[in-house]
Amino acid sequence: MGPASTLAYRRLAVSVIHQPDGFTLQIADFAQSLGLGTGTGHNAPVCRTLRRLAAFGLARFDDADTYAVRRRIPPASASQLRRLSPELRRIHTALLARHDAQRLSSRTELRRGA
Repeated sequence: MGPASTLAYRRLAVSVIHQPDGFTLQIADFAQSLGLGTGTGHNAPVCRTLRRLAAFGLARFDDADTYAVRRRIPPASASQLRRLSPELRRIHTALLARHDAQRLSSRTELRRGA
């Protein structure tokens, strides 16, 4: 994913976390806030960005009026990892291990405090 998709995902995910029951997104305003112009046609940059998020499995079009966004990014799939260089696979593995260790540590702390 490129910078526009990354920024769009971050903005949408934060909105979903704060408004879990959903919200109305003004596409032209959203596009302009991302620096993607104000076009909303099928091939407008913001529409391509939203399709790209869906292609990467971070969102999906439920119907013509509903766009569902994941709250968290899942780990890279095996097929995605195969396309990475050995160095990037090593970095991914290290980051995932660190995340898992932090998550385990926070669970342990929560159990102690309970």
